[in-house]
Amino acid sequence: MITLRCLVLCGCFGLIFCLDIKFKHHSQAELEEALVNIVEACPNITRVYQLENPSVLGTPLWVLEMSDNPGVHEPTEPEFKYTANIHGNEVVGRELILHLAAYLCEEYQAGNKDIRALIDSTRIHLLPTANPDGYAAAAVNGPKGEWLEGRSNANGVDLNRDFPDLNQLAYEEGNSVTKNSYNKMLQVANQFAQMQPETLSLVTWIFDNPFVLSGSLHGGDLVVNYPYDESRSGKPSEEYTASPDDETFKQLALAYASNHRQMMNVARSACELNGVNFAKQGGITNGADWYSVRGGMQDFNYLASNALELTMELGCRKFPEEKELKRYWDDNKEALLNFMWQAHIGVKGLVYDLITGEPISNAVIVVRNITNGKDERLNHNITSTQYGDYFRLLSQGKYEIYVEAPGYIPQVEVVTVKAQRANRNEPPVEPVLVTFAMIPRQIDQTAYLENLSADRAAADDEQDYSDLEGDREALPKGRQEDDDVRNVMDLLKNSPRHGVVPLSQEMNVSPANDEEAVKEILKMLEESGYPSMNTVSEEKEQKSVKKEKGNNEKKIPTLAEILPKMKTRKS
Repeated sequence: MITLRCLVLCGCFGLIFCLDIKFKHHSQAELEEALVNIVEACPNITRVYQLENPSVLGTPLWVLEMSDNPGVHEPTEPEFKYTANIHGNEVVGRELILHLAAYLCEEYQAGNKDIRALIDSTRIHLLPTANPDGYAAAAVNGPKGEWLEGRSNANGVDLNRDFPDLNQLAYEEGNSVTKNSYNKMLQVANQFAQMQPETLSLVTWIFDNPFVLSGSLHGGDLVVNYPYDESRSGKPSEEYTASPDDETFKQLALAYASNHRQMMNVARSACELNGVNFAKQGGITNGADWYSVRGGMQDFNYLASNALELTMELGCRKFPEEKELKRYWDDNKEALLNFMWQAHIGVKGLVYDLITGEPISNAVIVVRNITNGKDERLNHNITSTQYGDYFRLLSQGKYEIYVEAPGYIPQVEVVTVKAQRANRNEPPVEPVLVTFAMIPRQIDQTAYLENLSADRAAADDEQDYSDLEGDREALPKGRQEDDDVRNVMDLLKNSPRHGVVPLSQEMNVSPANDEEAVKEILKMLEESGYPSMNTVSEEKEQKSVKKEKGNNEKKIPTLAEILPKMKTRKS
């Protein structure tokens, strides 16, 4: 049956056809048809792709992507994912993802400002079923099936116990190891051959995409579950095991639970006779405090990637009657949407080379909570992506963001993260944007001059003096007097060709003050024994001076020493 909403869209926006995702249990063929229909209805903001390996029985694992630029990672645009049906008999999430995708498509076409803002600023990945073989087994008996029927894959393996277990390694090392560290990745690699094909596809997917936030949709209770899922002692339940990001995880969990129609309703009954009424604790729970899960996807995301993942238990019944699906959608719609917006909380930005403008990948971002006089390091580092951008989800507070990368002087910024909106009726809070232009410990003279020549050649209002780069004295008067400052300012102001925002635009200072700041950089670099940033001949001269100095070279300064006159970037 075509809805009134569909008719309006067809009439006003000239769609080829209208989406009509029914509230029913979709077979694999029907699921694939629904995904195709959504892509055909919204071709400019969607694409479908499949994960690396199919299921044990050869069924592809399809993902629907929604973005204003599908298939492309845009720097400083966070990537979000929903995964459903990892337990084949927990089917509500599978259906909700289809309805969510159709809703986003229709509302985007209809000009819904909030939905357009979400899709234009977020790259969204939707995996409706991670266990199609389990679903096929569960669908034979449907709502009349047993509690565990179809839970596992075709090999009888519970996929949400099949991920590499990194928890004990993290606990042993006191959570101090960095994300994507050698030890963790080695352990993951050693377990690749032991994983089921579906799990291996999910692990590869996680590694191949710079996800920031993730929701895993389950069934069997009504609560949002957050890390850690595995207890430290091995105790099966009732051991609250806090992660370094416990406060942020609780905020994320509440962002979903508080927008769900029933999760925080204390009048509702618990799902089991002697079960926990999670509404009395805000509709959220620490995973290990509920029951410990070893080898789960939630903790693996947190420990092996930059993504924070939570698990949404969508209702007491794992395989409800079709007539109940509309209620499940109504209960979860606002929560599903609001949770995606949480990919924008905290701090994000770019890390790049100040001299070349090139992005720096795998820079380590360390966070210290200094709210209200605290001095607490969050022992959970993240890294910049291959594009040089980073995303650090944080709850409200004041933080010190410290960035380090091999070959560069570490930098630190202090930021204030504001409270996020409670629901979608409130305007979203803009994320804190902090860009780090990293100063190399040793400047590549050749690369510097090549970039300088390219920048000068592109300037219409400036004569080309690139052939005189090796001869400072041959430069015209005036050019020679303040050449160092001009060189650095040229690089900073022309760096958009590298796909980054120039440092001169990031600073909240006037051009005159900006030049003073650059002079201060150059002065500190010179005093610290850096090679000259001006000519090759002077670089050689500096090297001979260094030999005479021997081991008496000055210590490389910190950012605080190099940039004392620069104002803090806008937060």
